[in-house]
Amino acid sequence: MSTSMYSGVAGMEAEQTKMDVIGNNIANVNTYGYKSQRAVFSDVYYQTLSAATRGTATKGGTNPSTVGVGSTLLGVQTMQKQSSFQSTSSGLDVAINGEGYLQVMDGSGNIFYTKAGMLGYDANTGYLVDMNGNFVLGNQGTTTGDGLQKIKLDNVGSVQAKAASATEDIDGTNFTISAQNASKAGNLSVNVISSDQMPIGQPVEATIANGTVTVTLNANEKFTSLDDLNTKINSALTVANGGKALDCGDLTISTDNADAFPASGLTGKQIAESNTGFDYGTINLPASGILGGFKLDSVGSAFQKAAPADTAAFTLTRTPAGSTNGTEESFTMSCTIGSGSKKYTGTVTKSQMESAGKLQLSYNGSTTDTITMSYPKYSQVMSAAIVNPNTTWPTYPPAGTQDLTSSINNGDVLGGVKFSGLASGDYISSVSASPASVSGGATTTTISVTVETPSASGSGTTPTTYTYPVDLNSSFQEGSIPSDSPNSRGPTLTLPSKAEFLSSSNGPASTSDTPGIAFQDNSSPSGGYDVTSTEKSQNLGLTSQTFVMKGGTAGGAVTLNEIDDIAIGSDGAVTVHNADKGTVQVGRICLANFANPSGLQAVGSNYFKASLNSGDPKVSIPGEDSTGTLKSDALEMSNVDLASEFADMIMTQRGFQANSRIITVSDSMMEELVNLKR
Repeated sequence: MSTSMYSGVAGMEAEQTKMDVIGNNIANVNTYGYKSQRAVFSDVYYQTLSAATRGTATKGGTNPSTVGVGSTLLGVQTMQKQSSFQSTSSGLDVAINGEGYLQVMDGSGNIFYTKAGMLGYDANTGYLVDMNGNFVLGNQGTTTGDGLQKIKLDNVGSVQAKAASATEDIDGTNFTISAQNASKAGNLSVNVISSDQMPIGQPVEATIANGTVTVTLNANEKFTSLDDLNTKINSALTVANGGKALDCGDLTISTDNADAFPASGLTGKQIAESNTGFDYGTINLPASGILGGFKLDSVGSAFQKAAPADTAAFTLTRTPAGSTNGTEESFTMSCTIGSGSKKYTGTVTKSQMESAGKLQLSYNGSTTDTITMSYPKYSQVMSAAIVNPNTTWPTYPPAGTQDLTSSINNGDVLGGVKFSGLASGDYISSVSASPASVSGGATTTTISVTVETPSASGSGTTPTTYTYPVDLNSSFQEGSIPSDSPNSRGPTLTLPSKAEFLSSSNGPASTSDTPGIAFQDNSSPSGGYDVTSTEKSQNLGLTSQTFVMKGGTAGGAVTLNEIDDIAIGSDGAVTVHNADKGTVQVGRICLANFANPSGLQAVGSNYFKASLNSGDPKVSIPGEDSTGTLKSDALEMSNVDLASEFADMIMTQRGFQANSRIITVSDSMMEELVNLKR
């Protein structure tokens, strides 16, 4: 009876230990890299009540009779099963996709192993460490070894001294301001301005305040070269700095364009003012040139181009083609300069074109950088879909209200050529001219017009072609030209004056008598128009930009504040980026593997230690020897299964209660025996 009491006590003790293990597991359900544990029980010493007997000829054998004295804790096992990964936003977080362990070392040289990959760096020493400040072990640089080296993040090698500088693109020319001395003290802002209020004989004035240098050039003083400019600027800076040079040394203004500073020199005003590039003056169109009914008048005072050889290409776009969706019909004229770096645009609506007027094309809304075009009445503008009299027009039977984009009717203008007098129901299906253009002294061409007459049955049309002889020297007057064909049903052809005639769509007309060009929607001429080239403006435009100088370094060893973009690769490679060295591999994290990972001893803080039964660690590069690879921006979660733990906790509670009941019942029985004795 006393044995049952001892058994109950032993069982309660074992269940309590198991509850301790379960409690620890549940407490670490959110501990990164935690490996769950389980308590393993065994029964203990048995009292033999009767031994086993061998059978005889007259009697069979008997089994042994034993009574145990309870249970005991056989051991606590660590479950090394890999858990899931959780993505993080930290580039120094790593998860191990495999069996390996990170190696870390404390300040006393003790080696620990962990699955918790929350890494960082020591701001004082520059070493890669974990969250507890222990050094992460691996190899330095790109070497391979036993994996027992601390990894230094700023191990990028020495860098050359570099002066602080700033480069700005001003109207296509790169200007650079740099400091003479290689020092971080060179990081400052520099402004260049001009003033016409400075006394005669004082070329430069400078002020220094709050890390900003302001250089004021005498607007009326002439500087003969960049060297002359730099010398006078630094003299003024020395005066402004109390008689000594700036800590960063003398400043130097340089440029990648040797022609930016002319041999004749520049005034302070020219150096500070913005560069206006090349001044066109005008576009080389014939004086009366017409572009799709739009005539070039003039260009603004600031009309610019990027290079002397640039040309101007005009495009006329009709929107919408056919005046659909209730949107008012409009014409947008564009002039693109050179490769497209400059584009002038302007739009005029149909209602505005009820009478002739002027359209101004502008660059970025400028009031001076402009092109001015004259436009006629809307009825005189060429059809958006019909390019010129030299183009064959597809056949479109008229239906309902006619539009310039679908057919040609009485009064419609085709490339400056007007037709009228068509019989009712007739329409023009094609217009052509032969020759299409005139050159070499020729003065005549013939315009052919095909008129479609619907059949009485409505099953089709009958085409009739009419011809009109045109003499460039006499026909281009406001009036009509009769057809030389005998059929009286031919329409009447009316030509505008020479100056208004719209010729070929392939560039300017070959004679001065027929200048201009006609356009189709969204189309451009095959060639561009030359512009008058003048000298490049001699203004540098330094006042348009603030030069923020940075990047200076004294050279030598690189510190942590000079590296960024720390990254860890799947193979353990640790790389950093430095402005001078670029991307550099500073080390490689190595992983340790064990013959018996379950034999590792948990010591707290997410760490394990090697034990006699785990075996010695085998260190390898991630991805080799079954260690697994590293996944950056991720951490391994705890492998605790809450559902299993809660079920185990209930079973343990029930076991504890049952063992306590054994003690209670045994005590009652003992009490009854004592009472019987009395």
